[in-house]
Amino acid sequence: MINNKQKKENNIKLYTYIIFLALTAIKLMHYLFNNYTISDYVLLIVFSILTAIAETFLILLPKIGGVSVSFALTFSAILLTNPLTVSIISAIGMILRCPYVDGKGRVHIFNNPIYKTIFNVSQYIISFGVAGFVYEAIDKSFNLILIFFNPVAATATLVVYILLNTFFMSMLMSILLKEKLVYIWKTNFFSLLVNVILVGLLGIV
Repeated sequence: MINNKQKKENNIKLYTYIIFLALTAIKLMHYLFNNYTISDYVLLIVFSILTAIAETFLILLPKIGGVSVSFALTFSAILLTNPLTVSIISAIGMILRCPYVDGKGRVHIFNNPIYKTIFNVSQYIISFGVAGFVYEAIDKSFNLILIFFNPVAATATLVVYILLNTFFMSMLMSILLKEKLVYIWKTNFFSLLVNVILVGLLGIV
């Protein structure tokens, strides 16, 4: 009886958290559509497809595990487009991905729990959307261009993305595993940091 009550309370926390993220993502997209336009639909489509492919086929690295290069593509989109386009690319890439999971085979939007898809899409929209804002704001304030991008703005963008993404993921894991948020966040932060360092430069190249 106690276990059922705890499970119910945990489910309420989980769904409340996901609903909050989803509503935040919707509000952010509403703002983006009202303040930005998609200037290059070809880039949007191509990057969305490539991101979905990158999210589907992970690169296995020794002692690190599966690394997705989708961040490199989305980071490139931040440098080349605007927060609206970046958010759409990240969302479509997440929705269309079909990664292989041991014991389950290919997992896609139709055989994956809907709450997982909503969470992933929402946190991607928020993380990349805000990261896009940061790049745009700093790029306007500090006119320092290296080839075609602003290194100061790019660095700040990476930091903001890592902080947001690891926080959202850690909060989810904290609820599911009933572990302390700080401990999980630290672990995820350094894990994602390695991922970003490995693939972030690809987005610039």
